[in-house]
Amino acid sequence: MAGSKKGLVGQITNKLEELHISNTLFIHCILHQHALCAKALNISCVLNPVIRIINFVRGSSLNHRQFKVLLDDFGSEYFDLPYYTAVRWLSCGNVLNRFYKLRSEIDIFLTSKNNYYPELSDLAWLSKLSFLVDVTTHMNELNLKLQGKENLICDFYRIIKAFRQKLMLFESQLGVRQFSHFSCFKSFCEANCNEIDITFQIGIIKELKHHFLHKFSELDKIEIDIILFENPFSCNVENVQHELQLEVIDLQSNEQLKDCHRRTKLAEFYEYLKDDEFPRLKNFAIKMISIFGTTYQSI
Repeated sequence: MAGSKKGLVGQITNKLEELHISNTLFIHCILHQHALCAKALNISCVLNPVIRIINFVRGSSLNHRQFKVLLDDFGSEYFDLPYYTAVRWLSCGNVLNRFYKLRSEIDIFLTSKNNYYPELSDLAWLSKLSFLVDVTTHMNELNLKLQGKENLICDFYRIIKAFRQKLMLFESQLGVRQFSHFSCFKSFCEANCNEIDITFQIGIIKELKHHFLHKFSELDKIEIDIILFENPFSCNVENVQHELQLEVIDLQSNEQLKDCHRRTKLAEFYEYLKDDEFPRLKNFAIKMISIFGTTYQSI
């Protein structure tokens, strides 16, 4: 549908070429790219047993009812296990988090049903599960930030760049067994007084870092434009497109507009620019404002 040759993107590009309009910019849905980064992770060794256990507990109305009674008898904080939905990454995070917190009750219930899963007593597997609880928490927090209703392309890029830096920090700290940003995994390691092998954990962060560099590389290609759009008063004019340079210099010399930029929202600021004084800069701003970072807002 959105193919670059025969799809919507291709048709739009061909039409614009007929009108002699070049430098068309297409950005993939950022939330979708985020989801692809998450789904690309190789976590089947943890997720598959979790899904099988949940399906056993919830697949039978009798089992499901008995499990809920068990949770009530134990005074559990939670009253049920959620189903896993493959199409929603948030579902994965919620499922792993709930499963981990109810792992003792789940083990007791499965034992009562003579259905044994060695993973529930395997420290190596449980350590991976606890780590993925933290990873999915970080990913879900990122997802919520990306869903901001008034986010512009500069906001999306800033959020993605910050998360990339966090991944670099995570990788560095894991290398020296510093788990301060992985509270669930840290608590698990402390509770078991065990020198847990963290090869899997480091691999997950490296994999995420790779995907976030690759999937959002199209934003890196327009970084200079994003910087100019977000704050035309602090950008280096030498880096700006030649056709915009003179107008940017005029803008940076205008103290009144500089004050306006500080006081107003970015999209509103560009409305204050006069068409006859900053025609190219206004057209540039319209182009940047029109970039939808997420398609769910335009439905």
